[in-house]
Amino acid sequence: FFLMIRRPPSSTRKESSAASDVYKRQLMEWYDVNIEQIQQLTELVRGRSETIKKKIIAALITADVHARDTLELLVLSNTTQLRDFNWQKQLRYYWDEEDSLQTKGCYIKQITARIEYGYEYVGCLLYTSPSPRD
Repeated sequence: FFLMIRRPPSSTRKESSAASDVYKRQLMEWYDVNIEQIQQLTELVRGRSETIKKKIIAALITADVHARDTLELLVLSNTTQLRDFNWQKQLRYYWDEEDSLQTKGCYIKQITARIEYGYEYVGCLLYTSPSPRD
């Protein structure tokens, strides 16, 4: 899940309630988009389609449900600052065109760690419950 938060206007101080309101509004807007996407994917998976397509859609639903839960946590915990722990603990993806320390491109941050993204493909995961024979 990719969450793009725009910074508030420079006329508002970073610590001000106006800046907090901007962040809250953006989180709620993204939350609404996320819920709509989950509903659309659920309709797709219930329809007629090939097994592989259903597996792909199930993986997307899983990712979107995680995103929904993360957004709920951020909103309910009133997370509005970049230094808030509830934001810092998330696995966050960034794109940097002007990084002089590492190669340009995508990198991942969590707490104080910064890792270059390797563009690896994990594949479509499908979790099944074990059968009585397992």
